Amino acid sequence: PFRDESFDLVTANMVVEHLPEPGHQFAEVARVLAPGGTFVFHTPNLRSYVIALARMLPEQVKKMLVKIMEGREAVDVYPTFYRANEATAITAAAKRSGLELAEIEFVPSTPAFHVVPPLLIPELLWIRQLQRRPALAEYRHTLICALRRPA
Repeated sequence: PFRDESFDLVTANMVVEHLPEPGHQFAEVARVLAPGGTFVFHTPNLRSYVIALARMLPEQVKKMLVKIMEGREAVDVYPTFYRANEATAITAAAKRSGLELAEIEFVPSTPAFHVVPPLLIPELLWIRQLQRRPALAEYRHTLICALRRPA
């Protein structure tokens, strides 16, 4: 319902991983962004250990673990596709939709296994290495991306 070039900024928080065809939504974002406008989104990193583990689990197991670890009900667990959750895919989707990559920041997150004490210590040690070693940054849990509509 928005006119072309209506916004200087569009944001999405933990949404992109749920888009079966993110290029369609990126194109819509490009349409409503003013020239020079920015699309900022926050999403899980496909290359993180948490997502790698989650992708191996059946949906029912994921829903049970989310209840235990995060206190969320099964109805709050949405299908995930991870089609724009790593640098190459984000760059390609942006380019196809008329946007250009401005920046991707790989950000560490809080421990996922905080409710499982035997796993917490190794996880904290791994997170520490992800923070200290720039070569491991691409394996951090979260991406913050900025795409820009050319001026």
